[in-house]
Amino acid sequence: MSSVTKADKAPLSGPLQAQREEFRGVNEDLNSLGGGIVGILQSHQILTSQVRELTDTVKELQGRVTDLTGQLKEVEETCQEKESLNEALGSELSTTQEAYTRAQSEVRNALDEVSASKRAAEAKIRTEQLASSGTIRALQEEVKELREKTSAVQEEKETMKVLLQEASDSAYKAYEDGKRAAEGTLFGGRGEDATPLALLKKELGLADVPLQGENRRRQGDRSPLEVSQEIARVAQETLKAQKETIEALQQDLTALRKEGSDEIQKFRGIIQDLTKRVAGGSR
Repeated sequence: MSSVTKADKAPLSGPLQAQREEFRGVNEDLNSLGGGIVGILQSHQILTSQVRELTDTVKELQGRVTDLTGQLKEVEETCQEKESLNEALGSELSTTQEAYTRAQSEVRNALDEVSASKRAAEAKIRTEQLASSGTIRALQEEVKELREKTSAVQEEKETMKVLLQEASDSAYKAYEDGKRAAEGTLFGGRGEDATPLALLKKELGLADVPLQGENRRRQGDRSPLEVSQEIARVAQETLKAQKETIEALQQDLTALRKEGSDEIQKFRGIIQDLTKRVAGGSR
């Protein structure tokens, strides 16, 4: 740092020498101070670098703190949400428990009602079965009676056919007898009891029944043709009456059969419905 000149080597007087020495000391001090300043500067640079690093570290830490603060805020918000959710879940759980309790009570009441309905339905089924059995038996008896009546009417119809045939034969016989009576070969007289019509009525069991036009012909005998026509008319009227009776009985039988079928279907429907209800109640 210092340089040695000739003047420095030259001998000096006392004061100058003292000043020189003093100057030399000051120079050395300055040199030492300059070295110290250099060291200080170097240290300052090092410290500045360290401060810069610390500043960066602080900034980084501040960023981390900011992030952590945000995370902490999110955590706090999440905790608040969880607390709210827990409160809501607690309320919902309480409501659910109350609903479950009510549902259990309703189920018990429903089971009691089903049991009561089942017992009532079973009793009603037994009653309906007894009633339907009695109705069916009554209908069966009526059908049996109608069949017997129909059979009797059919037999009577067959009997009428036979009677008509016999009446036809009797009419022909009366015609022959009347013809012979007119010639005086069969009867000795011509009284009212000996006419062909009177004989035929007697033979048919109709002696006391006046026939159409008979009163106005009491004075004279009828011709065989008139006798045959009268017998045919009576037979037709009888047959018509029997036919109407048969048709009426058949209509009654059909109506009773339909009524019985409807009643049976009705009772079957009731029994099926009650059976389904009982089966549903059992489940």
